[in-house]
Amino acid sequence: MLERGLPPHVPYFLMLSCHVRFLWKYSPSLKADSPPDYEFPMQSVIDRHAQGATHILIESVLEYVFLEWLLRLSFKPQEGEFVDEPEKTLARAGFTDAIKNTAVFIGDL
Repeated sequence: MLERGLPPHVPYFLMLSCHVRFLWKYSPSLKADSPPDYEFPMQSVIDRHAQGATHILIESVLEYVFLEWLLRLSFKPQEGEFVDEPEKTLARAGFTDAIKNTAVFIGDL
């Protein structure tokens, strides 16, 4: 998607992995080699949502953890509820407002 450019109606592009996540905000000058606007460690999210798993999680479990996390983010009532990282930074970036009460799904591009 970054190589082709984000359409103007897509305000954010979020890429997740078990170690780090990247968030790009839409900009007309966004290119495939543009650095992300935000970069966050994911360990705190995995710790909170993986029910105490300490080993490396398989892909399908990670997808479930990320899906559950994004669903919870989409239904948080207001920014004041975000007291931990990385959620506080996502709220400041406007991402949590953008996904508020939206459908969240995981799929291949």
